[in-house]
Amino acid sequence: MNTKFSSLCCMLALAVFVSTALPSCGGGDDDTIETPVTPPGDNGNNNNNTPTSSDPEGTQDMALKVGNANSVVNGVTGIDAQYNLTGGMVVSLGKIDGLGAITSIPTTGWQTKAPVNIGSGYVVYNEATEVFCRLYIVGQDGEGYHVKYQVPFRGTEQELMFSTSEVSFPAEGGTQELTVANSSITPFTVTSSETWCEVEKIQPGTGVRITCKPSAMGYVSNATITLTQTLTEKSKVLTVTREGIVHNAVDLGLSVQWCDRNVGASSVEGIGGYFAWGETEPKESFSWETYAYGSSETNVTDIGANISGTQYDAATKMLGDGWRMPTRAEIIELIYKCTWEKTSVNGVNGLRATAANGQSIFFAQQGGRISYGEKPSDATYFYGWVPNRCTNKMAYAQEYYFGDSGRPIIGTYGAERKCGMQVRAVKGEPYSDAESHYTKSGTVGGHDYVDLGLSVKWATCNLDAVNPWDYGGYYAWTTSKSDWGSSWRMPTKDELAELLTCKIEWTIFHNTGGYRITGPNGRSIFLPAADMKFNAGDKDDAYDIDLEANYWSSSYNKDSQAHSLNLSCDVHTYGHEAYFMTDLSKTRYFYSIRLVTEEGKSESGQKGTAANPFTPAEAKAYGSTLAADAESAQDYYIKGRVHSMVEQFGTQYGNATFYLSDKEPFSTSWQWADDAFYVYRANYLGNTKYAGQSLLLNEGDEVVVCGKITNYKGDTPETVQGKAYVVSINGMTRGARTSRR
Repeated sequence: MNTKFSSLCCMLALAVFVSTALPSCGGGDDDTIETPVTPPGDNGNNNNNTPTSSDPEGTQDMALKVGNANSVVNGVTGIDAQYNLTGGMVVSLGKIDGLGAITSIPTTGWQTKAPVNIGSGYVVYNEATEVFCRLYIVGQDGEGYHVKYQVPFRGTEQELMFSTSEVSFPAEGGTQELTVANSSITPFTVTSSETWCEVEKIQPGTGVRITCKPSAMGYVSNATITLTQTLTEKSKVLTVTREGIVHNAVDLGLSVQWCDRNVGASSVEGIGGYFAWGETEPKESFSWETYAYGSSETNVTDIGANISGTQYDAATKMLGDGWRMPTRAEIIELIYKCTWEKTSVNGVNGLRATAANGQSIFFAQQGGRISYGEKPSDATYFYGWVPNRCTNKMAYAQEYYFGDSGRPIIGTYGAERKCGMQVRAVKGEPYSDAESHYTKSGTVGGHDYVDLGLSVKWATCNLDAVNPWDYGGYYAWTTSKSDWGSSWRMPTKDELAELLTCKIEWTIFHNTGGYRITGPNGRSIFLPAADMKFNAGDKDDAYDIDLEANYWSSSYNKDSQAHSLNLSCDVHTYGHEAYFMTDLSKTRYFYSIRLVTEEGKSESGQKGTAANPFTPAEAKAYGSTLAADAESAQDYYIKGRVHSMVEQFGTQYGNATFYLSDKEPFSTSWQWADDAFYVYRANYLGNTKYAGQSLLLNEGDEVVVCGKITNYKGDTPETVQGKAYVVSINGMTRGARTSRR
């Protein structure tokens, strides 16, 4: 090889290297070597593009620097050190002919970052502001890129479309997603009409996510979801329905039907919701600060003395369809007329109330009462609200509860209205059949009375009451007064005791618990169970209102004690119904008063007298009105025919037993005398013991009997043994004595 030629080639190569590597010396004093920005995947093509499409209105230019957190578009999107568009959500559209070529928002391809390429278009989305931006990479610009963008970008306006406009959920709730069926995204905002139906946009706007909370209602709930398009403000409405919890009505044969579970409970053993008194939405925390109708015991709003069926009734609001809270009287009816037993359902302990018709409901002993905050006390108890506010304590309402004793209890003093308790519902109108409780016989001095067929006639209302079902006033025996006039007075102890010979039954009248007293003539009065008070100014309610009745007589005993009538169906105190007279009532106690009169005339006339005797059927009807094994206070006359002999008069016992009927003797109806009255061991003529006289009883004889009547074991009206006698046999009042041989 030529040595000179080789040396020349080396020199030329060195000259080329130097001219390429060294910077130009002209035009500035910066001695720094500049390295051009070259993003991956761009093949070194860093020249600015010149698109042919025109820029849309509102286009902006900027230099978007690489790796600079303060250099962003649309509030969040910039270029990171790896040459990616990042921040928010981004979708790359590839190479396009300028910013104006971006006309719609894609439904797919969304990512958290996308590589930067000159000449490419993008749509970016700020999730916080829910604003879209279209962006175009024009070319290199110093430390970053020259970009064009336009914000807000609303894409192509299309009517929002979904595969369905109706969404359904079970009572348990759940979550469903609906995807927009449009070819591109149309920006929108979304709201729900109900708090139980929550909705959110599936970012960046490809659909909606609907979350339905579990229902506590007893009916189908409806909500509307409204999607409003950002550009035109046109709306799309989706309808959401949620099934309600099934709350079954159980017919216990009482005045109302009872719900099989607590309000808001998904099962019969469930707790359901906790409610403050008068509030209709369940909640978790309870205090005066969170109570809707007051801030302290001394600062409460009066929302009514009985909220059953009103706008403040949780059962009415939550269940609808005629459901309401049971009144105190209806709760007492449930307690009194059902049999209670400890049991469990699905491992939950509680009490089952079984009615006479065999139907039953279950009360779970769990949950207790929340007096303050979120933690319940007595978690092994059931506590339920009564819709009746305490009469003299505005901040308190009545409650009932079931505990470990195995018996239900009506609360005596009530609880603060801000407390959290459960609610059990009933369905039906309050029982108010006036005809079965009293039948007016006449009026004396402007006041109505009822003739029960007793020694005096009874007022239809308590003293100081307007209606027969009103409790009236409370009176100490020493201060009791009547302004009804001289024709009316307090009953004596004997007159009050006569009521105990009548049929007595606890019942409900115009939502008041009390006692229906049915006399021997079938007429009735109603004595409200107003209980009693110890002091005139007693701020507490009467303890056992609707349960116990206490009525003064005019008869004084001794040592500041007087005679009174006590009626109680509190089977948990006495173990049975307790109807009795007592002479130990302190005269300073405050009882009810029912006045009597001796004036007026019965519309139907007195029956059962010598002049107007009972028929056997009437005697049987009267006897059936008496309480079990109670005796009539007076003797009654009964006239009929001997239907059949059970035991003829004999000298061993001196009495006879037979049936009386008013049917025609030996007729077809005679054979089936279902009206026959049972005369049990009645004495002979003249109310004497039979001593062998010749006049005896025979079937078909016309006989008059006089004596006391009883209702044997509650199902057999008959005369009382030894307290009745035969007055006449076929008109004869004396029997010839049989001569001895």
